[in-house]
Amino acid sequence: MFGATVPANAATEVVDGWSAEQRIGGSTRYETASLVSQASFPKAGVDTVVLASGQSFADATTAAPLAVKLDASLLFTAPNALSKATADELQRLKPSGIVVIGGDGAVSQKVAEEAAAAANASKVVRLGGANRYETSLRTVEYGWGADGADTLYIATGNNYPDALALGAAAGQHQAPLLLIGDGKQHADSASKVAKKLGASSSFIAGGPAIVSNQISSALAASTHVVRYAGSNRYETSADIASGQFLPTRGAFMATGENYPDALAAAAAAGREGQPLLLSRKTCLPSSGHTALKDLLVEDVTLVGGKSVLSPSTTPCDLNALPPRVQAESCSGGNLQPSSGTVHIQDASSMINIGVETLGQALPTAKSQGPLPVCLSIGTGDATFKSFGTIQVQGTSTARWPKKNWTLKWYSDKQRTRPILVQVGSSVPTDSWIAKAEWIDPTQSRNPLAFGLWEEMIASRNSGSEVSHSTTANNPGALGFPQTNISRVTMDGKHYGISTLTLGHDPDNFNIDPYNTSNIYMEFDARGGYTLEKTWTKLGSDGIGTWIDNYLSSTDLFTDDQKSAIDELSSVINGSQENFEAQFDKHFDKGNMIDMLLMIELLYDWDGRAQDLQVVSYDLDKWFFLPWDKDTTFGMNSTGRLLDPAVETKLLMDYENEDTEEKPWFKTYQAFRPEVEARYAQLRDSGIFSVENLQQKSANLHATVPSDVWTAEANRWNSLGRPSSDVVSTEQILTWFEARLGMLDLHFGYADAPVEEQSTDEPQPDQPQSGEQPQSADNHDAQSRAEGAQSR
Repeated sequence: MFGATVPANAATEVVDGWSAEQRIGGSTRYETASLVSQASFPKAGVDTVVLASGQSFADATTAAPLAVKLDASLLFTAPNALSKATADELQRLKPSGIVVIGGDGAVSQKVAEEAAAAANASKVVRLGGANRYETSLRTVEYGWGADGADTLYIATGNNYPDALALGAAAGQHQAPLLLIGDGKQHADSASKVAKKLGASSSFIAGGPAIVSNQISSALAASTHVVRYAGSNRYETSADIASGQFLPTRGAFMATGENYPDALAAAAAAGREGQPLLLSRKTCLPSSGHTALKDLLVEDVTLVGGKSVLSPSTTPCDLNALPPRVQAESCSGGNLQPSSGTVHIQDASSMINIGVETLGQALPTAKSQGPLPVCLSIGTGDATFKSFGTIQVQGTSTARWPKKNWTLKWYSDKQRTRPILVQVGSSVPTDSWIAKAEWIDPTQSRNPLAFGLWEEMIASRNSGSEVSHSTTANNPGALGFPQTNISRVTMDGKHYGISTLTLGHDPDNFNIDPYNTSNIYMEFDARGGYTLEKTWTKLGSDGIGTWIDNYLSSTDLFTDDQKSAIDELSSVINGSQENFEAQFDKHFDKGNMIDMLLMIELLYDWDGRAQDLQVVSYDLDKWFFLPWDKDTTFGMNSTGRLLDPAVETKLLMDYENEDTEEKPWFKTYQAFRPEVEARYAQLRDSGIFSVENLQQKSANLHATVPSDVWTAEANRWNSLGRPSSDVVSTEQILTWFEARLGMLDLHFGYADAPVEEQSTDEPQPDQPQSGEQPQSADNHDAQSRAEGAQSR
C-alpha cells in the first residue's frame, strides 16, 4: 500500500481482478497534489519541497523525477497565487528548502516568497530558463549535473500525454527526464546532455511523429536508444509500464485527458517504483488491462475524483464504440498526411467533405457528443479519408433541420490521435466546422465579412492584430476564421452546402497556451442569468458565464489575468476622460477604429457586445476580433429574416453612450477625425465598395457547380427554410449600396444632408443572437439615424 495512511476520501473499488483500494482526489489540482503529498509523506518534516506551476505541464513533468531523487514532495501553485491547500501542506511538511521550477512567469517571486514563509524554509532555489526547454535543462543539470546518470529519458515538450507515464519510469530509476522540441538544435542539445551525464541508455516516449528520428539518431551516437510508442497515449503509457517496470503489486492510474492529476501521480509512482497508467474517464483501454495483468498488479491507486476517473470492468476497446464501428476501416484517398498534417492545397475550389455514418443515426444535439464516423476531405480528385468524429456544433442553431457540424480527423480507431488538417495557407488544426448557414442559403455572409476584414488589415500601416504576439509566430495565423465553401455528403448523398470554418484554435491567433501573459477569450454578454447585452458584464466574475477562455476547457484564469480583465472593464465602463488617458496602454487605434467601422458597415447588431474574440499578448494591450458574421447585411433570425430599411439607419448611437456600445462610442468620441479619415481611405481604396463585394460574391459562388446548388434547394427548401425566397446575392448587393450611401453622409465622405426620417415608422425589435429575439428594453435604431443629421 502506497504511503502509511489512507486519506479520508479514499475508496475501495474492484475492477477486473485488481482492486482500487485507494483513491486520491481533491476539488482542484492543488488539493489533489497536496493529498498525494500527504500519502507519500505522512510524517511532517522533509528536507525539500519541489514547487512547480499547476497551469503548465512542462515544468512539472521534469520536476517529478527530480522530486523523487531529492526525496521531496512535489506541489503545484498558480503563477501568482499560492493556494490554501499548497500553503497548508508546506506548513505541515516544514521543509528547510524549496526548489522552484520555472521563471517568474511560471511561479512569481511573490509566490516563491509566500511559499518560503509558509514553510519557514531558509533556502529557496529557482530553476528557470527563457522557455520550457531551458527550464528542463536547468532542472536536469541541478539534479544530475554533479553525479551524472546512466539513463536519460526523453519526451516532447509540445504536449503532455507521452511525458506523463515516462515521468514515473524516470522517477523509479531516479533518472532525469529532458523535454525536447524539433530540429537540429534540439537534437544536438539532447546528444550533448546524454554525453555530459555519461548516460549509456536513452528512453524515448512517442513515435517519430512525436519525437523525430533526428533526435533518436543523435542520441544513438552515444547511447542505446529504446522508443516506446503506441497508437495513442493509452497504449504508450501501457508500453512504458510493461517495458520499464518489473512485476509489482501496485500501480497508479490517472486520466489521460488532462495532465495535473497524472503529474502529481508521477512523482508518487516513481517513488513507490510503480507504473503510471493513463485511463479514459469511464474505462481503461485493453492495453492498460494487459499491462496490469502482465505486471501481476493487485492494488491500483486512482488519482483524481470520480468525475474525471471512474474506470469500468470492461476495456474501452470493447465498449467505447458501437458494434458496427468496431470493425470499421476508414482509410483511403490519394492525399497522405505529412508530419501528422493533411494539406488541402487548393483552397479556391469547393471543399468536398464525406461522412460515412456506419449505419448510425446522426446526433441532433451538441449534448449527445461526438459520433465516430469515417471522414474524407479534399478537392477534385485529391482526397484524404480516415477515422473521424462528427458532433453538432452549438446549441441554439441545433434547432434548425440542417445542423452545423464540428469535424475532427484521427489516425486511430479509438479517436485519440488527432490529424491536423490544413486548408490552403491556414494554420493546421484538428477542428473544423461545417456551418450550415440555414438562414443564409447564399452561404455568403461569413465569407464576405471576413474577406472585407482581411482587406482592411492589409491596408493598415500597423499590420495585423496577431503580429503583435511576441511568443508565437504561426504561418497562416489570421486572428479570425478562415472560410471556404464546401459540400457535405452523408453516406454518399448530398447533405448540404456549408461554409468550412476554422474553429477556436490558439495557433490562429498566435497565442501561446503555455504563456500566462496570453489571453484568448470570447465575450458574449448575451449569456448568463439575463439576456441583456451590456459591457458592464465584462469582468472576472463573468468567467464561465459570458466569458469563455479558449485556452482552457475549465475557463481557468490566473489572478493576474483576472486582474487584467477587470482593469479592461474599468477602462471601458469608466469615464470618457479616463478611456482616452488609458487608450494607448490598453488599445490599438487601428484595431478599434476598424472594428467600429466593420460593425457599423455590416449592421452587425450581434457584434457590439457579443461574438467577439478578445486577445492580449501582455495583459495590458487588448485586441478585438470578429467572430460569426452570419446575421449581417440586414439579416436577423427572428422569423422576419430581413430587418426592413436598416440599410439606411445607423446601428450605433453616436450622441449618447449605450451600455451595449461603450468601447465603440468612446473610440468614436475620442478619434472622430481619424475614424472619418479611415472610412475615406477604405472607400477610396475600393475596399468599401459595391464592386468589391460583387466580385467577392462572384468568386465564392463560382466554386459551386450549378447541380450542387440545385441539390441544395431540393434537399432543404421544401422543409420550410424561412429565407429561401428573400435572401439572394442581389439582395446583399442592393442592401450594401444603400448602406454605403447613408454611411458616406454620416462619416463625412459626402456632403449632402441625411433626409429626416419619420419617427412614427414601426421599428422591429432587435434580436439578441442568431436564434433569440432581443429583450424589449433595447432602443431602436431610429434615433441613431436622426443623430446623423447634424453631421
